[in-house]
Amino acid sequence: MQFVVRVARPTVSFASAAPRLKTALIGSVVPFALLLVGCASSLPVPGPTDVKRASALWPETTERDLADGRELFVNHCSNCHTLPMPNQYARGRWPAFVDEMAKEAHLDTNAQAKVTRYLMVMAPP
Repeated sequence: MQFVVRVARPTVSFASAAPRLKTALIGSVVPFALLLVGCASSLPVPGPTDVKRASALWPETTERDLADGRELFVNHCSNCHTLPMPNQYARGRWPAFVDEMAKEAHLDTNAQAKVTRYLMVMAPP
């Protein structure tokens, strides 16, 4: 007596798997992206008052310089951790924090200076 076992193979085509893959990707990527956007949107955006405050230490500071510092902070520092708010620490503590993290965040000297300036200007005295 001979037994033959036949196993039915499920046929999965790329076309039928694509919608599930798309749904899974959206389900995992979108919340992460929203988290990053949420963190960035809660950071204070520099304005004219901040430029005046900055000019006490850096006379040539523009609003664009501070905005660049904010953008660098968001783009480089949020890759590894949640962004602290500038008012989380006193102004004098930020230079050491940024200096400590600059290498890990891949900040060159100019970018490091802009991030430090942004954080110090937006922080309480």
